[in-house]
Amino acid sequence: MTLQGYVDRVSETLDRCAEPAVLVGHSMGGIVISQTAEQRPDRVSCLVYLCAFLLPNGQCLLQWAEPDKDALVLPNLILSEDKTSCTLKAEAIRQAFYGDRSRQEVEALENLLGPQATAPFATPVRLSPEGFGRIPRVYIECTQDRAISLGIQRGMCAASGCDQIYTLNASHSPFLSMPREVTDLLLRASQVKRAA
Repeated sequence: MTLQGYVDRVSETLDRCAEPAVLVGHSMGGIVISQTAEQRPDRVSCLVYLCAFLLPNGQCLLQWAEPDKDALVLPNLILSEDKTSCTLKAEAIRQAFYGDRSRQEVEALENLLGPQATAPFATPVRLSPEGFGRIPRVYIECTQDRAISLGIQRGMCAASGCDQIYTLNASHSPFLSMPREVTDLLLRASQVKRAA
């Protein structure tokens, strides 16, 4: 799996849509929606980053994840023998991804997690003002996030620029702990226009 493979899959779906869509990226999905918007700017009406990686042109996910000393993901990764995929140590899953969920809920969610391809982590995004740069960007930051710390989330917003920033007092998976609030913010985000 590559970043371009993810982008191609999202682009196929966009190409079947009758009108431009709001793309929402969670976590690593942020790099996917950025690169997709670059390649299909006419098919995207807004980009929403849900505690996600929002990278400047030419940078890769690892450039922001490695210096994040408050995050629990990189220190707890288990690489496959060939280093093409990784998983997270079981004892770190709850704190990293589901800090505001009960232990019983997390046990049920753990079965949904699988190996993650590592190639996208080191692939720089290639973005331009004419593509990605012309699409409104909204960021939903999560104050209890231990996968991407709040400081890194805010640093990425400052480096890349956002038209609107919302804050949730939630962990890395607010769609589980605060579904109504996330839904409300997504509906509001869909109305955001590009700042002049």
